[in-house]
Amino acid sequence: MKARAVFILVFIFLHSFICLAQTYPLPTPRYFVIKNFKFQSGESLPELKLHYVTLGKPVKDKDGKVMNAVLVLHGTGGSHTQFLRASFAGTLFGKGQLLDGDPSYVTNDEALVKNLSLNYKVVQSGSETALIQAFRDAEKNKKPLLAYFYEPQWFFNEVKLVKINLPAYKAGCDAVPAKVACDYPPYDLDKIVSKKFADSGSPAYDLVKNFKWTNEDQNAVARMIAVDKLTPDQAAQKWVDANQSKVNTWLGK
Repeated sequence: MKARAVFILVFIFLHSFICLAQTYPLPTPRYFVIKNFKFQSGESLPELKLHYVTLGKPVKDKDGKVMNAVLVLHGTGGSHTQFLRASFAGTLFGKGQLLDGDPSYVTNDEALVKNLSLNYKVVQSGSETALIQAFRDAEKNKKPLLAYFYEPQWFFNEVKLVKINLPAYKAGCDAVPAKVACDYPPYDLDKIVSKKFADSGSPAYDLVKNFKWTNEDQNAVARMIAVDKLTPDQAAQKWVDANQSKVNTWLGK
């Protein structure tokens, strides 16, 4: 008795594309062949063909790892065609939305979507306030939202956002705006003082030298000012009272 098994998978690569009459790319049938496949019963097949279809094109990182793949499995008695109906495919495979904030902000998002072959359309929310409200609405309604944002920013103390890692930033990868295909660069704030002040022996210089503030520290104080409506002096005093050990370190105590 010959045993035969066929498994059908749907492999989707999220990307941008152009097609007619539908908003997702045409499926391409493929086979993955396993040689000398053995069943638990002891029976075997010279080769087992796994039938699957792919939609779109894979985007790989420098190590050859596919970065944009989504694997969708159907039931034993089903078919991949059930995932190509408008009610499913139109939502899953159609163009998504990348929400930006104030249109005056300079971002690389249009270039990133194009150069990384992402299946998204960049949409402007109109302002930082509107962008924050969109995050609040998404959190309240438990719906996913992909958007441009930045830190330090007090809003991180209200809603915990998760950063999507893009291809790592390397010096010069954003030199040509239209060709950007890497993450945004991190910015370090420099402390600059005059040599005369540094050589003065003043304890004030030691304070400046020892001063360190994390994004979380800044977010906390900024929220006190923006949301709790404290004055900068009140917010600073409240933070100092709650973080005296850090302040003592700055003062060399």
